[in-house]
Amino acid sequence: MTVDVTPEQHQKLKALAAFRGKSIEQFVLERTLGALAQDADLTELEAMLSHRIA
Repeated sequence: MTVDVTPEQHQKLKALAAFRGKSIEQFVLERTLGALAQDADLTELEAMLSHRIA
C-alpha cells in the first residue's frame, strides 16, 4: 500500500516513529490498526474465559 504524504508530513511521521524507537511502517500500523488489534485480542480473551467460567 502506498500513501501520499507531503515532505513535511513524512518528516513528522519519521520523527514521531524515531522518538518511539519504531519504523515509520510500525508507527503508522500501530496508530491505525492498534485499537482494532486490541479489540480482537480482548474479544478472543473474553471468549476463552467465558468457556472456563461457564
